[in-house]
Amino acid sequence: ETADLILPMVQNGLGIGFVPEPFLDGNADNICRLKIKENMPTRYICLIKNNEYALSIASRELERSIRDKCGTHGTL
Repeated sequence: ETADLILPMVQNGLGIGFVPEPFLDGNADNICRLKIKENMPTRYICLIKNNEYALSIASRELERSIRDKCGTHGTL
């Protein structure tokens, strides 16, 4: 996953990144967290999938996690 690559990139001095805070749990050595003064705007995203293809285990777990945390506002 792309997000999994961001933390090692930052740890090796190759740039900066935005990641969800849970990504830093136990992996924040040499990482400086910046507090954002302003509230971030609300984002609306869609989870989409192609029903003609079976999801991988990781994809199914991601879908389950998103549904558990966010609920659904339509049919996936």
